[in-house]
Amino acid sequence: MLAPDVEALAVRLADVRGRARHAQRAPDQADPRAVTQLRFDAAELTLAATRLEATARGGLGYVTSSPTNRRLREAAFLPAQSPSEVQLRWELSRL
Repeated sequence: MLAPDVEALAVRLADVRGRARHAQRAPDQADPRAVTQLRFDAAELTLAATRLEATARGGLGYVTSSPTNRRLREAAFLPAQSPSEVQLRWELSRL
């Protein structure tokens, strides 16, 4: 039932991974906007993947001691950590 969602996330992951590898090969030539967009996209992908995992696990994913719940908490923290989602959006608007 969730196979199309998993496949869509796999495509997004391959894209993010490819852009990250490209930036790592020549960090001195990396475009600041592309790197900022990459950070933003990676954070969004993490949130989407953990939401899908929670959907697949159902109620068990919300048990505090479950690995799914731990990943949900960690992913929820990503938009608030430095640089925050708001800061990344602001930087993207300026670049």
